[in-house]
Amino acid sequence: MFCSFAFSSLIKSCSVVGNAGFMSRHHGSPRVIERVVESFLVDGSGDFGGTSDWAVDLNETYVSNGTGSKLSSGLEVDLTVCDYSMTFASLTDLSAQAGSLRTVCIGAYTLQVLIDMLDTACTNYTNVNNDYDEMFGYYVTYIIKLIASTLSNEFMFNQSATTQWEKMPVLGTGMNYFDCNPGDGTDIPCIKLNTSYTYKEAIAEKTTALTLTNSDGYKAALANFGLEADWVTLGDYEKDLDFVAPHASKKFEYKFTGFPIQNDTMVVPNPKDIVTKGLGSIPDLKTSMQATLLDIMMGVWTNGTSSDAALAYSILVFLLVQAVDEMAQAKALGIYDTVDDPSSAVVSIIGMLLGVDAIAKVSCDGQGIASVAKLRRAMTSDEVAAMGSIFKANDDKLQAIIKVCKSQDRHFDTHTHTPFETVHRLSSFLDGRV
Repeated sequence: MFCSFAFSSLIKSCSVVGNAGFMSRHHGSPRVIERVVESFLVDGSGDFGGTSDWAVDLNETYVSNGTGSKLSSGLEVDLTVCDYSMTFASLTDLSAQAGSLRTVCIGAYTLQVLIDMLDTACTNYTNVNNDYDEMFGYYVTYIIKLIASTLSNEFMFNQSATTQWEKMPVLGTGMNYFDCNPGDGTDIPCIKLNTSYTYKEAIAEKTTALTLTNSDGYKAALANFGLEADWVTLGDYEKDLDFVAPHASKKFEYKFTGFPIQNDTMVVPNPKDIVTKGLGSIPDLKTSMQATLLDIMMGVWTNGTSSDAALAYSILVFLLVQAVDEMAQAKALGIYDTVDDPSSAVVSIIGMLLGVDAIAKVSCDGQGIASVAKLRRAMTSDEVAAMGSIFKANDDKLQAIIKVCKSQDRHFDTHTHTPFETVHRLSSFLDGRV
């Protein structure tokens, strides 16, 4: 989103050169195009007999009947060649310097930054795509669990604010968009359900029917909680609450119809689809961008502006950058979901090493670390494989190394010898005598 803002600011300071289609007439391969563009960026010449000389000749020979000073209209003409050896680290960097640059050059500079962004996005895509498909499955599971939990414990009820002395859960934001009929023939705003003792008692005995009264506000509220409207449907729901009081503890069961619940037919969008299905061939896109940049550099880009070219290509580049970023987030959440089972050995290991939630951190000594290693050795091959192919590949290498270590353990077992004997055997081992 920030790169889009920087880009918009940059384009506002751009005024134009034109469009023609040099590459449509010179059918160069992608690598040839890339080499030509690179030569422009290095020294500004493009090795075409000197673009700078061509521009100077044009100014001196063809302008104002050959005088090269002014057009016949009396307007000044600036044919100074842009310095294509200039580089910018990002759109933010270019935007910050745009005020001091010639406006006719900014479009080309912007296009070069976009090409660099495309290269970076492709590299990032290659990296994040490793094990991505497997992790995306876990991500979908994470989202499904998140929807049910968010609707019940945050959106419709505020579970974190509900104490054991409450006869009804504290109501959440979502209740503002419904009317409730507690089964007695009356309709009231649902947000008032827990303001009356009578209603609290009554709805625990009957089914309360919810009616959506503000669809737009409801959808906006769902979005604020990170939920897509089509992930949710209205249906039957039950909520249990244990009320604790001296000699009067009771379990309340609340039943609802028309209550927001997870839509079983929901589809979690895969950001990878934008890359594989929506953007076509990334190498072809890069070639087109480089060809356009070359046309602009050679002064044969007519019938359009260089800023138009940057603006047009930016759409695809920004979509790719965003898709790859969303893939990374989905993969991270998928990885999180694989270790989010409280009974998982991995959760215990992480907790024991780092001290997470209720799991105490072990001491950093032989005994403490050994207790963690014991949990790892108890993991099954299926559990290890479930961590992902990269994890398993590295673990396989580690296990091979550990086997070598174990084979050497007999040479100096500190538990069966006195300190003197241990030092002596260790010294002998290092000398190659054992």
